[in-house]
Amino acid sequence: MLRALGLRLLDENGHDVQKSIDGLYEVKSLDFLNWDTRLNDSKVAIACDVDNPLVGEKGATAIFGPQKGVKADEIEYFDHALIHWANVVERDLGIRLHDYQGAGAAGGMGGALIAFLNGQFHQGIQLVLGVMNYREKVQDAQFIITGEGKSDRQTLHGKAP
Repeated sequence: MLRALGLRLLDENGHDVQKSIDGLYEVKSLDFLNWDTRLNDSKVAIACDVDNPLVGEKGATAIFGPQKGVKADEIEYFDHALIHWANVVERDLGIRLHDYQGAGAAGGMGGALIAFLNGQFHQGIQLVLGVMNYREKVQDAQFIITGEGKSDRQTLHGKAP
């Protein structure tokens, strides 16, 4: 997402890093030359139903990695790549994502939205209900049917079942 918005992630020689988890290890600097400066004044509402930090035992890789195909013996490698990335963000932007609640949402997308797009977290369900004026629309309803995959470990961290 950040690359699509004009950010370049550079290695120690000033070259773009590869687009992979390995590339995160190589990031030494951020290049905002092609960044659309209108984004600097943006405010992004983040619909988020989890409070996981970016890294650590409750972070993006440890919790969501296995759901996305990360093998048990790869979790530490992926987490260290995210730690390196978070260190670069903290050094260059002054924003600490490592243990920021919600930064681990969507594989770290929550953290990117906070750091680069002035994102503000909102409980997903509250944001959606507010936008659709839910209370008014269901005021006279006798039944409401909803659906979500299942209740699981993430339900304990704020994911709506």
